[in-house]
Amino acid sequence: MFAYQIENCFLYLNESNKINLLQGTLAASLLQYQKLMVDLTPEQIRIVKHINFGDLLKTPSTKLRRLLCQSIAETYDMKQDAFVIGGVPCRITLKEVELITGLPSMGFDFVPSDVTEHIELWKLLKEPGETKITLKGLLMKMSGDESPNFLRPFVMYTIGRYVCPTTQPYVDPKYLGIVKTVDAIRDTNFAKLTLDHLMASVRKFVSGAANLEGNLALLQVNTIMI
Repeated sequence: MFAYQIENCFLYLNESNKINLLQGTLAASLLQYQKLMVDLTPEQIRIVKHINFGDLLKTPSTKLRRLLCQSIAETYDMKQDAFVIGGVPCRITLKEVELITGLPSMGFDFVPSDVTEHIELWKLLKEPGETKITLKGLLMKMSGDESPNFLRPFVMYTIGRYVCPTTQPYVDPKYLGIVKTVDAIRDTNFAKLTLDHLMASVRKFVSGAANLEGNLALLQVNTIMI
């Protein structure tokens, strides 16, 4: 399994590249997302479970380490489409993504949408005077809301903070199509979405991009305990 190979990868990187696994600049953190899940009310938890996100309630407060994740990403080989660890190609499967993250792996592939297709949703989810859907604004919209209106900002926040995180404090409007209806949310393969986003970032990173984005917990899997 990939988890076993990645654990070997940690040992390999530590011995060969002299990376201290207990050090490194923090690239991101699950602390804020985990805090949100802990603070949910019983009614909000019921809504979260209704869209098959119940396993996210067990999200750990994991710190993600930039140097470690970058070192793993640098082992990625474009031709083999795999992380080559000690000569062994290692790949992440959707089943492993589901086990590591708690995200559902059933449903349709994500198809980006244009903001003009969902202009009313965009207006609803952004803050007045803002041109972007910010993570801070989504948190404010969720606070104390136990109505069905809680669902859309929660899912958009989950995408921006956990599923497809970037270095920016806002969520790309291309994801608006996911939250147009409850059925659209339930029919989305979030495990594939997070894996595709991470691997696209890994490919950009090994091609020279400055930042490694995405669900880095999938690379730092030995610290994830679900």
